[in-house]
Amino acid sequence: MLTVRNPHVRAHRAARSSRPTIAVVVVLLLAALVPLAPSPVAATGPIDLGIDTLSAFERDPVTGNLVVAGDDRLLVLDPAGAEITEVEGFPGEVTLLFDGSDLWVGTRGSATLARVDTATWEVSETFDLGALLQGNVAVVGGGVWAVTRDTSPSDGLTLRRLDPSTGTVEARGAVPAARLTAIPGTDTELLTTTPLTRLDLATDPVTVLDEMPGVGPEAVVVAPTGDRLWGTDGTERAIPGFAPTGVHHGDGNAIALEHAAGADLLL
Repeated sequence: MLTVRNPHVRAHRAARSSRPTIAVVVVLLLAALVPLAPSPVAATGPIDLGIDTLSAFERDPVTGNLVVAGDDRLLVLDPAGAEITEVEGFPGEVTLLFDGSDLWVGTRGSATLARVDTATWEVSETFDLGALLQGNVAVVGGGVWAVTRDTSPSDGLTLRRLDPSTGTVEARGAVPAARLTAIPGTDTELLTTTPLTRLDLATDPVTVLDEMPGVGPEAVVVAPTGDRLWGTDGTERAIPGFAPTGVHHGDGNAIALEHAAGADLLL
């Protein structure tokens, strides 16, 4: 069973969440440890979506609506779990991101990134990244950032910045990993995993400010204050520097992530 346990849930482990199951059942619980912002009351109880393989899910922090991707479908649910609509045209493994007004949808292995108008749930714009999307996307400093690969697996990973106002896409240099995480409170930095690095977006090409030795966590959640993170390896670390705080949350790969900022869980 796959369960969403928090109104602020994000699919931080979407890359490993595509797995068969008898049926995807999303459970939306009311409580959060420390909510990041007021949000609509979510439903309690199982919701059978009729999906066998989950690709990704993302909750709109403004409305509380939940988008679930799987079996080449993109379902939009209201906070009570009722289906609002189905967005067409996104087969395969997708990445989802709400930016406060719109939903960004990209298909891994495709060069196209789409902006979906959350008022109508129609695709309002599509953008050509110029290379194949490899991981998720992040919105930082007014730009949409994505990690791409030119064609073959032997090609390196390149960070690209899309300016949504003009449609311009810039290649901003090589990066070591495809998963991106924004850091609250800064418009000039991004985290990547794995390995865990902190990038300076103010330079062109981007430069590495911090790098954690070794493999590091597969995915991280950053505190709203931007000064610490929690990893799927069960550790809590400081930002900057990634020094461990001494707090250990157990086996992160088994229990996923739970933290005092309002736990995000995917079991």
